[in-house]
Amino acid sequence: MRSKDLEGYGFKEWRPWSTLTVSDVPYGQGVYAIRTKLGHMIMRKVGESDLLYIGQSDNLTRRIFGNYLGGVGGATTQRIHWLLKLGENIEETEISWATTKSDGERKDLEGKLIGRYKSEHGERPPWSYSGALKGEIEKLKEKLTAKSMEERGRS
Repeated sequence: MRSKDLEGYGFKEWRPWSTLTVSDVPYGQGVYAIRTKLGHMIMRKVGESDLLYIGQSDNLTRRIFGNYLGGVGGATTQRIHWLLKLGENIEETEISWATTKSDGERKDLEGKLIGRYKSEHGERPPWSYSGALKGEIEKLKEKLTAKSMEERGRS
């Protein structure tokens, strides 16, 4: 499953994180997906895909700006925040969404998309796994701490 396959589910446009504004994102519920920029493919257990994450929210604006860009939330949110903001992935990834009319529709669509991804690739999208990225995130935190201490030493 690739990002182009999401068009049939209501995903219309991919937006770079680096230029995303609050007015770009609908204030409502829906399903969203994060992909690599320019269709860069990542090897999976079976095949390859440019999709990194598929999720859903009752408020897309809050999820994208408050959680992922703002860093407020649980373990998955923190992981994606660190990957975007500190892993320099904000320039290399894009986001798209499909709005939904009800909780049931939103949850069904997310389940359908993740199910299709798993059936085609034998696993969930890579940013869905906490263990697989834990070491990478710890390295990013150490790098940021070292950089911050170095900058303090110069002032």
